[in-house]
Amino acid sequence: MWARLVAARLPHRIKEAAHPEVHLSKTRPAKLAKARREPRARANTNKARNELRAAFIKAGRKLLADRGSKNVSLRSIAAAAGYSPGTIYQYFDDHRALLLAIREEDMLSAVVAFEGIAASEPDPEQRVIKVFLGVARYWLDNFDHYQMLFSLPPHKIAVKDATGVPFGRSAIVARSYSLYDRIVRDLLAGCGSSSLDAKCAVDSLIAAVHGIVAFPIYTRTMNWTDPLKMTEFVVTSLIDSWRRPPCQDRA
Repeated sequence: MWARLVAARLPHRIKEAAHPEVHLSKTRPAKLAKARREPRARANTNKARNELRAAFIKAGRKLLADRGSKNVSLRSIAAAAGYSPGTIYQYFDDHRALLLAIREEDMLSAVVAFEGIAASEPDPEQRVIKVFLGVARYWLDNFDHYQMLFSLPPHKIAVKDATGVPFGRSAIVARSYSLYDRIVRDLLAGCGSSSLDAKCAVDSLIAAVHGIVAFPIYTRTMNWTDPLKMTEFVVTSLIDSWRRPPCQDRA
């Protein structure tokens, strides 16, 4: 009886030995599928390289926002984007270079949006109100970008570019501050006030609006007023405090 059973199984085992992929496909399909996966096409054009760089930035932004910089490596970012670790090093030398690229791209997108708002409003007071409402709305809609730009712990060393310039003093950050400074000074000039500290006025507006954006999100268990309503209230109140005394004195 045993001889008959062995004889019955023998042709099947011979077939498995001659064609091992038949047997393996039943026991390890995932491994074989991975081995047969087609490699991604190389980025051979400027457009393809820009798209690949953008894919790494997008994946890096998400992982860094979700996990924090200590728990994210270039290898993990490359994997999240669907590429090998070696590929990402063709675009970014290290973690710092990728972080700076993410920040520069996010800040540039924001500044272009804010500049567009400012250019569309001729009235100085309404321009300030609309720009800072736009600032609040933009960062609330893109809070992952906000985290990448403004959530650096105070004890952590600032990220610097290859020339040693920290991001807070970079050209794109200077461009954003210049916009805020210009529209606030234009408003103050309309009242002829020379006694008000213009820089303090600009800094106060920036800090107030960013606080309204971030603080309710980090304390979301509290029952906060709508952030845009708070932004409008704070901005208009500050403007009133700047405008009334000098304008009344001049009248």
